Amino acid sequence: ELCRGKAGSIDGGFDIRLRSGEDKDFTLRLHAAGYRLLSLPSPAAIHWGYEKDFGEWVRKEFWRQSSHGALLAKGGFGKLRLLRFPLVAVGHWVADILAIMALLAGAPALALACLALSLLPSLLITFRHPLNRSLAVLPRMWFMHWLRFHIGGVAVVTGLMGLAERRART
Repeated sequence: ELCRGKAGSIDGGFDIRLRSGEDKDFTLRLHAAGYRLLSLPSPAAIHWGYEKDFGEWVRKEFWRQSSHGALLAKGGFGKLRLLRFPLVAVGHWVADILAIMALLAGAPALALACLALSLLPSLLITFRHPLNRSLAVLPRMWFMHWLRFHIGGVAVVTGLMGLAERRART
């Protein structure tokens, strides 16, 4: 037993079955056990390196988002905190597909509206961080967030498909 809260206990610390997202899973379990979670406005953290190129960034981003299916399968379908990113990420692909279908159907206004739905969440996230308010940085950060949502959408769907395949085999 790792620690005791008002409402229960947390066993085992990080869930080693998760490829990523184990910290999110752990904090959700702490909260469910009755612990109060605090957020530091300026946490001190050491980052041991950054991606060397764009390909490495794409692979790491796919890896980071690949555990959403496993987190949701652990009972996260009722938790907005866990559903938010997967829904927005998959929603990007849905909006893009609808935009393409609208263009093919000869409805450019509808295609533009669907494209705006795909671009809006990444724009909002870009403006949320004060460092991204520079006009020079803003377009690049907007694109990176937009791309991150698309990579995340693929990771979420493939993660859920892999989870379904593993369950079908057992």
